[in-house]
Amino acid sequence: MEARAGLPAGFRRWPPWVGIGRLWFTTSWVVAEADGQQTGVYGRWNILYVLSKGSKGIESLILSSALLSTPDWIRDAEELKKQLPVEVQKTLRKHETAGTTSDPEYRVAELEYTRRFVRRKPRGGPNPECAESVGNKLIYEQMWGPSEFHATGSLKSFDVTPRLGELRLPVLLVVGQFDEARPETAARYQKLIPGSKLEVIPGAAHSQLGDNPEAALAVLKSFINGVEKRWRQ
Repeated sequence: MEARAGLPAGFRRWPPWVGIGRLWFTTSWVVAEADGQQTGVYGRWNILYVLSKGSKGIESLILSSALLSTPDWIRDAEELKKQLPVEVQKTLRKHETAGTTSDPEYRVAELEYTRRFVRRKPRGGPNPECAESVGNKLIYEQMWGPSEFHATGSLKSFDVTPRLGELRLPVLLVVGQFDEARPETAARYQKLIPGSKLEVIPGAAHSQLGDNPEAALAVLKSFINGVEKRWRQ
């Protein structure tokens, strides 16, 4: 496999099958579709795959700002929302209670959260390497919900934390300093995974490669090179 964005060979972006419009998109379907893929599977999906299928043929896992527990994620989001202006909090609460999260007022208020905890730097131009990747809001809302901090979909009760101790391979957890996947929660997960490492990307929110690409790539390359070195010994 070719290297991407300066990463070692073997690191690939999101699998090409993500983005299709299937409203019955479920965790079990993801695991089934990932079986036999030659690309890496991201975040919550790679750990779900290993816990479901085993780690045969898999040398390591990278959990980058991964959702490992929806209850934890929502608790963290509630803490982070307290940092937003009071009027923004009221607007979010009003529309979530009324079920009117498609209202433009809600979407504008949501941006306050995004700018602080999802991506702190403006997006650049289109990335040609991602030209074939197509977003799918239907899948996002069916599996998660209307926003990063309001879970209403099929992942509402998702939680693999009771099984983290089953992992028996090198695991790297990576989060941003201002990540919605809070470093404090990631540190708790790291203690549950034998021999795992935790890295916090300074100045970054959830979009680590967007906010601090140099630091994020250095962490990923160091971990991957270390795994490959051990594998060759």
